[in-house]
Amino acid sequence: APVDARVAFGKDGRVTGSGGCNTFNATVTVKGDTVTASPGQMTEIACSDDRMRFEKQLVEAFSGELKGTLRNDTLTLTSPDGRNVLALTAERPAPLRGTAWKVDGLRSGQTASSLPAGSEGKARIVLGEDGKVTGNLGCNNFSATARTDGTTLTVEGPAATTRMMCTGPQMQLETKLYALLDGPLTYRVDHRTLTLTDASGEGLTATAEPAGRA
Repeated sequence: APVDARVAFGKDGRVTGSGGCNTFNATVTVKGDTVTASPGQMTEIACSDDRMRFEKQLVEAFSGELKGTLRNDTLTLTSPDGRNVLALTAERPAPLRGTAWKVDGLRSGQTASSLPAGSEGKARIVLGEDGKVTGNLGCNNFSATARTDGTTLTVEGPAATTRMMCTGPQMQLETKLYALLDGPLTYRVDHRTLTLTDASGEGLTATAEPAGRA
């Protein structure tokens, strides 16, 4: 499974999650050991074939009446015919600071989109405990200072950057991220996904990388 795949259960019966590419929501009801999942909305971002295959399998497995078994930190959901088995392991949310956040999507209002083709995999943001924010914009490394107040992250830009020239898609992404990371942003951490949005609704999504890569 992709490292950023997740399913989060709310106390109100609502479920949010990600297949490692698209995000989705659903509702669940629980009666005894029977969990009934009703799929809701899902974004429609095109990703790599392996992620799309996993995402399809996840959605199929998390649908309808399922038998739930909880053992230690693992919830196993099994379809009545036993063909679909979904194992979910509890994991702590990633902290805002000290985590290497890999940029994997862009937002414009309510619309989510993938990164420009050819720019994936390099852009990262790390918020340090010392108030510094560093990382890569898709081509060049950058550094700036940042402070938080409630759900607002203010990057005191413009950021200092290296001066490499890269391919068109990488520079396209860099231009967008450079402009975004300058001023106040609303931030939200949903388990291992970080969303940053400016006042106009432009923003990004990023996924926490495994420990040790920060």
